[in-house]
Amino acid sequence: MKNEARALLKIIPICLLYSLIIVLVNLVVIFIFTQNIIQMLYLASFLVLIEGGLALIAGAGIALYSPIFNKIFGKITYSESLEINRQRGSESQAEKWVIVGGLLVIEALIISAF
Repeated sequence: MKNEARALLKIIPICLLYSLIIVLVNLVVIFIFTQNIIQMLYLASFLVLIEGGLALIAGAGIALYSPIFNKIFGKITYSESLEINRQRGSESQAEKWVIVGGLLVIEALIISAF
């Protein structure tokens, strides 16, 4: 349990950096096209919320390649398991996508508060 918490604490700052880079790029691009602060914040909150949702969906999709879900789907559909190479590391990749997606949703809510 402690190792998982330590690993999560190592991942969160990196994911926060990724999400902030995404938000800054969105703000710059939107500002170039609109040049209106109020409209920029409105569009940025909407766009970041959509991107956060897409990141959460991508994380869930990647997690479906994990060994746990592979066994469940194999028993439900009576099919063969997926390749082992696709299973390795899918949970850690999915974890990053889900954390970035969650942070983007939180950042979209913070932006919309302004």
